[in-house]
Amino acid sequence: MVATVAVKRLSNVVLQDYSGIRNTLMRGLQRLELVCFD
Repeated sequence: MVATVAVKRLSNVVLQDYSGIRNTLMRGLQRLELVCFD
């Protein structure tokens, strides 16, 4: 019981971190495109 709850929490944190990292990466790419194609 406790282990499954811990795993679920851990996976939630990892997913949130991943989406945040992906968002920052996409923003960085968009900025690079704007700079390169201006």
